[in-house]
Amino acid sequence: DSVLGSSLLDDSMNDTLLGDSLKRKGKWLKEEEEIVRRNAREYLEMNNTTLHDVMALTRKETRPFFRHCATDINRPYANIWKKCMRMFDHRNKLGTYTATEVKALTRLSDKIHGDKKWKELGDKIGRSASSVRDRVTKVGKEFKKKKTLWSRDEIERLHKAIEKFEGDWTKICEHVGTRSRTQCMKR
Repeated sequence: DSVLGSSLLDDSMNDTLLGDSLKRKGKWLKEEEEIVRRNAREYLEMNNTTLHDVMALTRKETRPFFRHCATDINRPYANIWKKCMRMFDHRNKLGTYTATEVKALTRLSDKIHGDKKWKELGDKIGRSASSVRDRVTKVGKEFKKKKTLWSRDEIERLHKAIEKFEGDWTKICEHVGTRSRTQCMKR
């Protein structure tokens, strides 16, 4: 029970104590995905709830569900959490983005900044945070790239991000929010 209610700090400490370097990383095996699905079904049956109800909870409230999904999976907790979010968030599998959604993302991504940017964008257009992040930073580079000069605000955000994320260009470009990874690196 105490493991299910542990804090994020405890999660990273547990991964370190259990030998995070010994844990599996990289592409997920089909067998691992099936174990996660089995564990999820088991949790939902034990708690007489639905996946939709669980995914509507806050991150802290979903921790027992994700912990149960992690049973028998030799991966860092954060890695399991991300996989579960991609597998079980119904807003993550809505198909191709419409022109209206892309337009909304273009308009909104210039206005929303910070740690909760992807969740806010996703909530506004009805998509998951991971789907929006992927569309904006990986798949949707075309609408994201600006061919204009950098604004002072963008340069300021870039400098702050470089200090904060120390060379993690993916996080830096996410923080800047209006430029691609390549543009941030070249600047």
